[in-house]
Amino acid sequence: MKHLDEIKFYTDTSGVFDIKSPVSERDAKYFIIGAPLDFTSIGRRGVDKAPNLLREALLQIETYNYIFDKDLYEVPFHDLGDLIISTNLKNDLEKLERITFLILDDNRIPVIIGGEHLVALPIIRALKKKYEKVGLIVLDSHLDLRDEYPEGSRYTHATVLRRISELINPENIYIIGAHAFSREEIKYAQKRGIHILETSKLTDYLKRDFKLDFDPPNIPCHLSIDIDVLDPSIIPGVSYPEPGGLSFGALLKVLHRLIKKCNIVSLDLVELCGPCDPTGISSFYAAKILSYILITHWVEKRG
Repeated sequence: MKHLDEIKFYTDTSGVFDIKSPVSERDAKYFIIGAPLDFTSIGRRGVDKAPNLLREALLQIETYNYIFDKDLYEVPFHDLGDLIISTNLKNDLEKLERITFLILDDNRIPVIIGGEHLVALPIIRALKKKYEKVGLIVLDSHLDLRDEYPEGSRYTHATVLRRISELINPENIYIIGAHAFSREEIKYAQKRGIHILETSKLTDYLKRDFKLDFDPPNIPCHLSIDIDVLDPSIIPGVSYPEPGGLSFGALLKVLHRLIKKCNIVSLDLVELCGPCDPTGISSFYAAKILSYILITHWVEKRG
């Protein structure tokens, strides 16, 4: 692997739960990297704790998927630890962009564990350096399409998809499971051709075996999962809970379809806020989601 030394220069494994990566760095198809960024959250803080909380939960859940007859530890992944965080958001985003590009350039799949949703921006920037056309598939209860939030701030968790829509063709952006957004955001999405499948419509589609009226294009796509797309009665440990979200079963069904049909070359899982859930159940759900995605992608795409 030609870029391994540089990738490891930007990451640190000290203080990181050892999830017993099943293969070496050189044999890995998937690289897990924690991105404990929590610079722009307002109110409920703590998403910087998410990467380690998810790792800890991963060591305690059952990782065998009976549907695919596959265990997570049969998937060739390697955990490289966490991005080394400074006090400079711009520098940290640039480091994450560089790491993501290096992994992509080695024809591996970066799996970024946030942290706040802003981590999706440097990932898309990295994809643009690698591919001529890029798509983005987002599962989120919010649209994250505000131009500024709070006022005067253009680079936050609430503006990340707005900034991405300025980088790639907005018609290649698909947001699934949204049910909490402003009038400004929905008007912007309609004007730019961003595809939105609200939770209410998704529920109807699920009753009809999930036949969508749109499918993302067959171009390299980043899959971004904000776990607040799930209903807070299921997963309360998020920064911005919104009632009316998806059930866990519905989310898995959506993920399976997307992974099977789309050319997903990178992914992130963001906005787990462990301190907001003293029961710890939210971390276990996040770990299950990660396990399901890695197994499903490996089974559906390796051939």
